[in-house]
Amino acid sequence: DISQEKVLLVKAKELADFLLRAFDPPNRIPLVKYTWQSPYKNRFPYMEANIGDFTKVALEFTRLTQLTGANKYFDAVYHILVMIARSTQELNIEGLFPDAIDASTCQLLTSEDIQKGDHQRDSRIMKSIDENFKFVHCHQLDHFQETSSSYKLNDKLLPLYDLYLQMYSLLKADVFGQSETIPTNTSQLYHQGMAQISKLFTFQPKVPEELGNLTLLANLDTNPIFSPTTNELNINLRRDFKWHPESCTLGATLAYGSRLFPLSGDSELSLAGNITESCFKLAMHMKGTLAEVSLDPCIGGDCVFDATTKLDDIMSGRYIGFANGFSVGSKVGAVQIEKPGEKKIKRSIINAKKPAIKEAINVMGDDDSDSKSKSDTTVDKDNEETGKTVMKTYHFIKDEQFTNALHNAASINSERKAWKYDENRPLWINGLSRQEITSPDLIKAIFFMYRSTGDEKWRVMGKQLKDEMVHTMESTFQGAKGSWKVAEFEQSNIGLPSHWFSQTLKYYYLLFSDATEYSLDEYVFTESAHLLKRRIIKLPATHDRQHL
Repeated sequence: DISQEKVLLVKAKELADFLLRAFDPPNRIPLVKYTWQSPYKNRFPYMEANIGDFTKVALEFTRLTQLTGANKYFDAVYHILVMIARSTQELNIEGLFPDAIDASTCQLLTSEDIQKGDHQRDSRIMKSIDENFKFVHCHQLDHFQETSSSYKLNDKLLPLYDLYLQMYSLLKADVFGQSETIPTNTSQLYHQGMAQISKLFTFQPKVPEELGNLTLLANLDTNPIFSPTTNELNINLRRDFKWHPESCTLGATLAYGSRLFPLSGDSELSLAGNITESCFKLAMHMKGTLAEVSLDPCIGGDCVFDATTKLDDIMSGRYIGFANGFSVGSKVGAVQIEKPGEKKIKRSIINAKKPAIKEAINVMGDDDSDSKSKSDTTVDKDNEETGKTVMKTYHFIKDEQFTNALHNAASINSERKAWKYDENRPLWINGLSRQEITSPDLIKAIFFMYRSTGDEKWRVMGKQLKDEMVHTMESTFQGAKGSWKVAEFEQSNIGLPSHWFSQTLKYYYLLFSDATEYSLDEYVFTESAHLLKRRIIKLPATHDRQHL
């Protein structure tokens, strides 16, 4: 698309044709780790996968169909998108996929199911072989099932929402068109995901006064508990308030989405600006680096960090933490927490009914009486046990501030009033790891904010970030006679990551280039920042339209 070299298109087709072999399992979901020389045929995809794995070639395959006219590339992509759309309403949190899903879409029949003859009454049940080389009967589902209860805003989830935008931009139409089997579209799927993230993941941390008010994104753990007696599905929510730089890319997603799928008002663009500016402030505070940082949330009261209060909370043992996200046997509100891993709901595999679910979000305060409803919507869900309406309720657990970290008197150097094992780490930071300086996450968000708004302040931020990054590199990797090298922070012996060239430097270059150069109106940026040309649709002349 950039060079117009025909030989590159030939090679792209050769590579794509080879990759299509990985899309040949019985359910047409690709084998992400494709052992192409294996003699085994008809293998199912992995039971532990993530939704981000299945978005990686979707845009490129779609563009290849546009360039060659061969529909086989888009057909492989479309099947995955349909599966994703069907899955969104089956998830515990509609529109959000957890860290892991079962990509095999294979629901094994129990011995009781087989004795009842269920395996002979459904055409979607096939005989297969498990990892122990024993025959099993597998019911092929039309959606993905969750195999994890954790949600992280990283490359396991966020690329999905970028793909919704990229596909719409590349096709200049909704990917599902007028499909009668998919009662939704990419705009609805995108906005649903953004609304859930805004509602469940955003938080304001306690930070020094000079950083001001920050809007950051946490990770989320859930514990679904189904009560057959009351026909309720209670989903307990716990944020860990661990901010990861990959979440900064959501600023780019929201900014681009505000152009393609605008809402009445600018709530999503405003959230994009808040997230990006907050990431920028943290990066500048850490000398141009980005790191995984565990913080304290501000839940009511003054959000300015106070060292004395923090020390008192640590010394008094308020930071209790949870080893596995939720403590077994404890209570959240009036809900008993069961042991992790227990199956909560058995879904029907044959002739499942689709009763309605009433959904409510409750935020738990320090006192149970402070609970209040946050949203109330209606969705569909299977419940073959009763066939009645299921009430699904979400609860944030109590004392979130003190369950995301485990600290006590042994964590503190009482004389210096600092962390005992990391005195250089500020007290307002509970944990810090994986410092990076070549990451594209923040500069990508700044670039999209500038291109989406035209506000020069984003260019100013980009220049400040670049100068701080270069200064840190100079001082960290200084050599003889003032020479220095570019390397990942604290990893000078490891080669530069490919994203430094393909993404980080590219976004810096384009941020300070003329805005008409590689315009978002003419090109679509892939997840790896490669540029694909958007289709040019020429309307026929007026006198020809009557013959269409």
